[in-house]
Amino acid sequence: MFCLLGVSISIYAQKARYHVDGSVNSRYDGSLVTLFTFTGNAIRTVDSTYVEGGHFTFDGPEYLYEMSLISLGNYPDTVLSAGLYLERGPIKVELARRSKVDSPLMREYAAFRDSCNKLWSQVYAEEDERVAKAYEEAIYNYRYAFKKKHLHHGLSRNLFIEDQCYPEDSTFFKLYEELPDKEKSRETVRQAYHRMTSFREQLFMKGKPAPDYLLVDSLGIERHLADCIRRGDLVFIDFWASWCGPCVAQEPHLIELYDKYKERGFNIVGVSLDENRRSWLRHLRKSDTPWVNLCIKNEDDSDKLYGLYHLSGLPAGFLVDKTGQIVCVVRGQWVELKSILEAYYETNTENR
Repeated sequence: MFCLLGVSISIYAQKARYHVDGSVNSRYDGSLVTLFTFTGNAIRTVDSTYVEGGHFTFDGPEYLYEMSLISLGNYPDTVLSAGLYLERGPIKVELARRSKVDSPLMREYAAFRDSCNKLWSQVYAEEDERVAKAYEEAIYNYRYAFKKKHLHHGLSRNLFIEDQCYPEDSTFFKLYEELPDKEKSRETVRQAYHRMTSFREQLFMKGKPAPDYLLVDSLGIERHLADCIRRGDLVFIDFWASWCGPCVAQEPHLIELYDKYKERGFNIVGVSLDENRRSWLRHLRKSDTPWVNLCIKNEDDSDKLYGLYHLSGLPAGFLVDKTGQIVCVVRGQWVELKSILEAYYETNTENR
Protein backbone atom coordinates (compact mmCIF):
# COMPACT_ATOMS: atom_id res chain seq x y z
CA MET A 1 0.00 0.00 0.00
CA PHE A 2 2.76 2.41 0.96
CA CYS A 3 4.52 1.56 -2.31
CA LEU A 4 1.42 2.46 -4.31
CA LEU A 5 1.03 5.70 -2.35
CA GLY A 6 4.64 6.61 -3.08
CA VAL A 7 4.15 5.92 -6.80
CA SER A 8 1.01 8.10 -6.95
CA ILE A 9 2.78 10.96 -5.20
CA SER A 10 5.70 10.60 -7.58
CA ILE A 11 3.38 10.72 -10.62
CA TYR A 12 1.61 13.81 -9.25
CA ALA A 13 4.93 15.55 -8.66
CA GLN A 14 5.99 14.82 -12.21
CA LYS A 15 2.73 16.21 -13.58
CA ALA A 16 3.20 19.41 -11.59
CA ARG A 17 6.65 20.07 -13.05
CA TYR A 18 7.76 21.86 -16.18
CA HIS A 19 10.46 20.78 -18.62
CA VAL A 20 11.98 23.45 -20.88
CA ASP A 21 13.53 22.04 -24.04
CA GLY A 22 15.49 24.96 -25.48
CA SER A 23 17.32 25.48 -28.75
CA VAL A 24 19.59 28.22 -30.07
CA ASN A 25 22.14 28.66 -32.84
CA SER A 26 25.09 26.35 -32.12
CA ARG A 27 27.49 29.30 -32.33
CA TYR A 28 26.32 30.03 -28.77
CA ASP A 29 27.66 26.67 -27.53
CA GLY A 30 29.27 27.16 -24.15
CA SER A 31 27.23 30.30 -23.45
CA LEU A 32 25.39 30.73 -20.16
CA VAL A 33 21.57 30.62 -20.28
CA THR A 34 19.66 31.90 -17.25
CA LEU A 35 16.08 31.34 -16.16
CA PHE A 36 14.63 34.05 -13.91
CA THR A 37 11.36 33.79 -11.97
CA PHE A 38 9.86 36.82 -10.26
CA THR A 39 7.58 37.87 -7.46
CA GLY A 40 6.41 41.35 -8.38
CA ASN A 41 9.51 43.30 -9.38
CA ALA A 42 11.82 41.15 -7.25
CA ILE A 43 13.77 38.15 -8.54
CA ARG A 44 12.39 35.01 -6.87
CA THR A 45 14.78 32.35 -8.19
CA VAL A 46 17.64 32.10 -10.67
CA ASP A 47 18.65 28.91 -12.48
CA SER A 48 21.46 28.66 -15.01
CA THR A 49 22.82 26.17 -17.53
CA TYR A 50 25.07 26.13 -20.61
CA VAL A 51 24.33 25.66 -24.30
CA GLU A 52 25.60 22.34 -25.62
CA GLY A 53 25.13 21.37 -29.26
CA GLY A 54 22.63 24.20 -29.72
CA HIS A 55 20.43 22.94 -26.87
CA PHE A 56 19.72 23.66 -23.21
CA THR A 57 17.16 22.43 -20.68
CA PHE A 58 15.52 23.52 -17.43
CA ASP A 59 13.32 21.50 -15.06
CA GLY A 60 11.40 22.52 -11.98
CA PRO A 61 8.05 22.87 -10.20
CA GLU A 62 5.25 24.62 -12.09
CA TYR A 63 5.18 28.38 -11.44
CA LEU A 64 2.39 30.46 -12.99
CA TYR A 65 2.20 33.43 -10.62
CA GLU A 66 4.44 35.59 -12.84
CA MET A 67 5.81 35.41 -16.36
CA SER A 68 9.37 34.07 -16.18
CA LEU A 69 12.32 35.02 -18.39
CA ILE A 70 15.01 32.98 -20.15
CA SER A 71 18.02 35.08 -21.15
CA LEU A 72 21.29 34.42 -23.00
CA GLY A 73 24.10 36.97 -23.33
CA ASN A 74 24.93 40.25 -21.64
CA TYR A 75 24.46 43.85 -22.72
CA PRO A 76 26.03 45.45 -24.79
CA ASP A 77 26.61 42.11 -26.54
CA THR A 78 23.75 40.30 -28.23
CA VAL A 79 21.02 39.36 -25.77
CA LEU A 80 18.46 36.73 -26.67
CA SER A 81 15.47 36.29 -24.40
CA ALA A 82 12.01 34.77 -24.15
CA GLY A 83 9.15 35.36 -21.72
CA LEU A 84 7.15 32.29 -20.71
CA TYR A 85 4.88 30.80 -18.08
CA LEU A 86 6.38 27.74 -16.40
CA GLU A 87 3.35 25.49 -16.79
CA ARG A 88 3.54 21.79 -16.09
CA GLY A 89 4.67 19.56 -18.93
CA PRO A 90 6.99 20.15 -21.90
CA ILE A 91 7.77 23.70 -23.07
CA LYS A 92 9.73 24.27 -26.26
CA VAL A 93 11.76 27.48 -26.46
CA GLU A 94 13.70 28.74 -29.47
CA LEU A 95 16.00 31.65 -28.63
CA ALA A 96 16.54 33.97 -31.58
CA ARG A 97 16.10 37.62 -32.53
CA ARG A 98 12.41 36.77 -32.47
CA SER A 99 12.21 34.04 -29.88
CA LYS A 100 9.41 31.46 -29.91
CA VAL A 101 7.73 29.63 -27.05
CA ASP A 102 5.53 26.61 -27.70
CA SER A 103 3.37 25.18 -24.91
CA PRO A 104 -0.36 24.49 -24.42
CA LEU A 105 -0.89 27.78 -22.58
CA MET A 106 1.05 29.83 -25.14
CA ARG A 107 -0.89 28.23 -27.99
CA GLU A 108 -4.15 29.00 -26.22
CA TYR A 109 -2.99 32.56 -25.57
CA ALA A 110 -1.97 33.04 -29.23
CA ALA A 111 -5.38 31.78 -30.39
CA PHE A 112 -7.03 34.16 -27.93
CA ARG A 113 -5.05 37.11 -29.34
CA ASP A 114 -5.91 36.17 -32.92
CA SER A 115 -9.61 35.94 -32.07
CA CYS A 116 -9.57 39.34 -30.35
CA ASN A 117 -7.90 40.94 -33.37
CA LYS A 118 -10.48 39.45 -35.73
CA LEU A 119 -13.33 40.63 -33.52
CA TRP A 120 -11.90 44.15 -33.34
CA SER A 121 -11.62 44.15 -37.15
CA GLN A 122 -15.35 43.48 -37.30
CA VAL A 123 -16.01 46.39 -34.95
CA TYR A 124 -13.95 48.82 -37.04
CA ALA A 125 -15.48 47.62 -40.31
CA GLU A 126 -19.09 47.84 -39.10
CA GLU A 127 -20.88 51.02 -40.19
CA ASP A 128 -23.96 50.49 -38.00
CA GLU A 129 -23.00 51.93 -34.61
CA ARG A 130 -25.46 49.70 -32.69
CA VAL A 131 -24.06 46.55 -34.31
CA ALA A 132 -20.50 47.73 -33.66
CA LYS A 133 -21.37 48.26 -29.98
CA ALA A 134 -22.78 44.73 -29.81
CA TYR A 135 -19.56 43.35 -31.31
CA GLU A 136 -17.55 45.38 -28.82
CA GLU A 137 -19.55 44.03 -25.89
CA ALA A 138 -18.97 40.50 -27.22
CA ILE A 139 -15.20 41.15 -27.16
CA TYR A 140 -15.31 42.27 -23.53
CA ASN A 141 -17.31 39.19 -22.53
CA TYR A 142 -14.91 36.93 -24.46
CA ARG A 143 -11.90 38.53 -22.77
CA TYR A 144 -13.61 38.26 -19.38
CA ALA A 145 -14.21 34.51 -19.84
CA PHE A 146 -10.57 33.95 -20.80
CA LYS A 147 -9.27 36.00 -17.86
CA LYS A 148 -11.56 34.22 -15.41
CA LYS A 149 -10.36 30.84 -16.68
CA HIS A 150 -6.79 31.85 -15.79
CA LEU A 151 -7.75 33.89 -12.73
CA HIS A 152 -5.16 32.47 -10.36
CA HIS A 153 -1.99 33.13 -12.28
CA GLY A 154 -0.09 35.98 -13.93
CA LEU A 155 -1.65 35.80 -17.38
CA SER A 156 -5.06 36.90 -16.12
CA ARG A 157 -3.51 39.69 -14.06
CA ASN A 158 -1.49 41.00 -17.00
CA LEU A 159 -4.60 41.02 -19.20
CA PHE A 160 -6.52 42.82 -16.44
CA ILE A 161 -3.85 45.54 -16.36
CA GLU A 162 -3.83 45.70 -20.16
CA ASP A 163 -7.61 46.16 -20.25
CA GLN A 164 -7.50 49.41 -18.29
CA CYS A 165 -7.41 51.12 -21.70
CA TYR A 166 -11.03 50.04 -22.40
CA PRO A 167 -13.19 52.26 -20.15
CA GLU A 168 -16.36 50.96 -21.84
CA ASP A 169 -15.57 47.42 -20.65
CA SER A 170 -18.39 46.57 -18.22
CA THR A 171 -16.62 43.38 -17.09
CA PHE A 172 -13.47 45.11 -15.77
CA PHE A 173 -14.79 45.82 -12.28
CA LYS A 174 -16.59 42.49 -12.18
CA LEU A 175 -13.28 40.69 -12.69
CA TYR A 176 -11.56 42.94 -10.15
CA GLU A 177 -14.00 41.79 -7.45
CA GLU A 178 -13.17 38.18 -8.29
CA LEU A 179 -9.41 38.66 -8.04
CA PRO A 180 -7.74 37.15 -4.94
CA ASP A 181 -6.91 39.72 -2.25
CA LYS A 182 -3.23 39.05 -2.90
CA GLU A 183 -3.71 40.28 -6.46
CA LYS A 184 -5.74 43.34 -5.47
CA SER A 185 -2.94 44.47 -3.17
CA ARG A 186 -0.37 44.57 -6.00
CA GLU A 187 0.66 48.08 -7.00
CA THR A 188 0.17 47.46 -10.73
CA VAL A 189 -3.35 46.17 -10.14
CA ARG A 190 -4.21 49.09 -7.86
CA GLN A 191 -2.92 51.54 -10.48
CA ALA A 192 -4.97 49.87 -13.22
CA TYR A 193 -8.09 49.99 -11.04
CA HIS A 194 -7.52 53.66 -10.23
CA ARG A 195 -6.91 54.56 -13.87
CA MET A 196 -10.00 52.70 -15.05
CA THR A 197 -12.07 54.41 -12.36
CA SER A 198 -10.76 57.78 -13.57
CA PHE A 199 -11.54 56.89 -17.20
CA ARG A 200 -15.10 55.94 -16.27
CA GLU A 201 -15.58 59.18 -14.35
CA GLN A 202 -14.26 61.10 -17.37
CA LEU A 203 -16.81 59.40 -19.62
CA PHE A 204 -19.59 60.60 -17.30
CA MET A 205 -18.31 64.17 -17.83
CA LYS A 206 -19.36 64.09 -21.48
CA GLY A 207 -22.21 66.55 -22.08
CA LYS A 208 -21.46 68.46 -18.87
CA PRO A 209 -19.77 71.87 -18.52
CA ALA A 210 -15.97 71.76 -18.33
CA PRO A 211 -15.06 72.62 -14.71
CA ASP A 212 -13.72 76.13 -14.33
CA TYR A 213 -10.52 76.92 -12.45
CA LEU A 214 -8.42 79.98 -11.70
CA LEU A 215 -4.95 79.73 -13.28
CA VAL A 216 -2.19 82.12 -14.36
CA ASP A 217 -0.88 83.02 -17.81
CA SER A 218 2.74 83.59 -18.85
CA LEU A 219 2.59 87.19 -17.56
CA GLY A 220 1.45 86.04 -14.13
CA ILE A 221 -2.09 87.35 -14.66
CA GLU A 222 -4.88 85.24 -13.18
CA ARG A 223 -7.22 83.82 -15.83
CA HIS A 224 -10.34 81.70 -15.57
CA LEU A 225 -10.17 78.55 -17.66
CA ALA A 226 -13.86 79.00 -18.55
CA ASP A 227 -13.13 82.36 -20.20
CA CYS A 228 -10.33 80.91 -22.34
CA ILE A 229 -12.27 77.91 -23.63
CA ARG A 230 -14.96 80.19 -25.07
CA ARG A 231 -12.49 81.34 -27.72
CA GLY A 232 -13.58 78.90 -30.40
CA ASP A 233 -16.38 76.73 -31.69
CA LEU A 234 -14.40 73.67 -30.71
CA VAL A 235 -11.60 73.89 -28.12
CA PHE A 236 -9.12 71.26 -27.02
CA ILE A 237 -8.03 71.55 -23.38
CA ASP A 238 -4.53 70.10 -23.31
CA PHE A 239 -3.37 69.07 -19.81
CA TRP A 240 0.40 68.69 -19.92
CA ALA A 241 3.70 69.52 -18.15
CA SER A 242 7.21 70.39 -19.34
CA TRP A 243 8.60 67.31 -17.53
CA CYS A 244 6.19 64.99 -19.39
CA GLY A 245 8.00 63.44 -22.39
CA PRO A 246 4.86 62.30 -24.28
CA CYS A 247 3.31 65.75 -23.74
CA VAL A 248 6.28 67.51 -25.31
CA ALA A 249 6.55 64.94 -28.11
CA GLN A 250 3.01 65.58 -29.32
CA GLU A 251 3.31 69.39 -29.44
CA PRO A 252 4.37 69.57 -33.13
CA HIS A 253 1.34 67.41 -34.05
CA LEU A 254 -1.01 69.65 -32.06
CA ILE A 255 0.43 72.68 -33.85
CA GLU A 256 -0.30 71.00 -37.20
CA LEU A 257 -3.90 70.34 -36.17
CA TYR A 258 -4.27 73.91 -34.90
CA ASP A 259 -2.94 75.38 -38.17
CA LYS A 260 -5.18 73.10 -40.22
CA TYR A 261 -8.46 73.87 -38.45
CA LYS A 262 -8.04 77.29 -36.77
CA GLU A 263 -9.86 79.05 -39.62
CA ARG A 264 -12.82 76.78 -38.97
CA GLY A 265 -13.18 77.70 -35.31
CA PHE A 266 -10.79 75.21 -33.70
CA ASN A 267 -8.65 76.37 -30.79
CA ILE A 268 -6.41 74.93 -28.07
CA VAL A 269 -5.89 75.95 -24.46
CA GLY A 270 -2.79 74.56 -22.80
CA VAL A 271 -3.05 73.87 -19.06
CA SER A 272 0.32 73.08 -17.53
CA LEU A 273 0.59 71.19 -14.25
CA ASP A 274 4.17 72.39 -13.78
CA GLU A 275 4.85 73.25 -10.15
CA ASN A 276 8.12 74.85 -11.26
CA ARG A 277 6.96 78.01 -13.05
CA ARG A 278 10.42 78.71 -14.47
CA SER A 279 10.52 75.33 -16.22
CA TRP A 280 7.13 76.04 -17.75
CA LEU A 281 8.13 79.51 -18.99
CA ARG A 282 11.45 78.19 -20.33
CA HIS A 283 9.60 75.57 -22.34
CA LEU A 284 7.07 78.09 -23.67
CA ARG A 285 9.89 80.26 -24.99
CA LYS A 286 11.36 77.29 -26.87
CA SER A 287 8.12 75.83 -28.22
CA ASP A 288 6.30 79.09 -29.07
CA THR A 289 2.88 77.39 -29.21
CA PRO A 290 0.32 79.75 -30.85
CA TRP A 291 -2.50 79.30 -28.32
CA VAL A 292 -3.33 80.47 -24.81
CA ASN A 293 -1.17 78.78 -22.20
CA LEU A 294 -2.10 78.67 -18.54
CA CYS A 295 -0.38 77.16 -15.53
CA ILE A 296 -1.23 76.12 -11.99
CA LYS A 297 -0.21 78.45 -9.19
CA ASN A 298 0.89 75.82 -6.66
CA GLU A 299 0.94 72.11 -5.83
CA ASP A 300 -2.60 72.22 -4.39
CA ASP A 301 -3.90 73.38 -7.78
CA SER A 302 -2.47 70.25 -9.40
CA ASP A 303 -4.26 67.96 -6.94
CA LYS A 304 -7.52 69.84 -7.38
CA LEU A 305 -7.39 69.70 -11.18
CA TYR A 306 -6.62 66.00 -11.03
CA GLY A 307 -9.80 65.64 -8.97
CA LEU A 308 -11.99 67.98 -11.04
CA TYR A 309 -11.09 66.33 -14.35
CA HIS A 310 -10.49 62.81 -12.96
CA LEU A 311 -6.98 62.77 -14.39
CA SER A 312 -4.90 59.63 -13.98
CA GLY A 313 -1.79 60.85 -15.80
CA LEU A 314 -0.47 63.13 -18.51
CA PRO A 315 -1.02 64.00 -21.26
CA ALA A 316 -4.79 64.26 -21.00
CA GLY A 317 -7.28 66.15 -23.13
CA PHE A 318 -10.89 67.25 -23.40
CA LEU A 319 -12.73 68.60 -26.43
CA VAL A 320 -15.18 71.37 -25.53
CA ASP A 321 -17.83 73.09 -27.68
CA LYS A 322 -18.61 76.82 -27.78
CA THR A 323 -21.11 76.47 -24.91
CA GLY A 324 -18.34 75.14 -22.67
CA GLN A 325 -19.68 71.59 -22.62
CA ILE A 326 -17.38 68.57 -22.90
CA VAL A 327 -18.12 66.74 -26.14
CA CYS A 328 -15.29 64.22 -25.99
CA VAL A 329 -12.58 62.85 -23.71
CA VAL A 330 -9.43 62.39 -25.79
CA ARG A 331 -7.44 59.48 -24.37
CA GLY A 332 -5.22 58.68 -27.37
CA GLN A 333 -4.11 62.31 -27.56
CA TRP A 334 -3.08 63.79 -30.90
CA VAL A 335 -3.72 60.64 -33.00
CA GLU A 336 -7.22 60.25 -31.56
CA LEU A 337 -7.78 64.02 -31.71
CA LYS A 338 -6.81 64.03 -35.39
CA SER A 339 -9.42 61.36 -36.16
CA ILE A 340 -12.10 63.18 -34.17
CA LEU A 341 -11.43 66.51 -35.89
CA GLU A 342 -11.37 64.94 -39.35
CA ALA A 343 -14.73 63.27 -38.73
CA TYR A 344 -16.23 66.42 -37.16
CA TYR A 345 -15.23 68.86 -39.87
CA GLU A 346 -16.02 66.41 -42.66
CA THR A 347 -19.56 66.02 -41.27
CA ASN A 348 -19.95 69.77 -40.89
CA THR A 349 -18.80 70.32 -44.45
CA GLU A 350 -21.34 67.82 -45.78
CA ASN A 351 -24.11 69.50 -43.82
CA ARG A 352 -23.40 72.95 -45.19
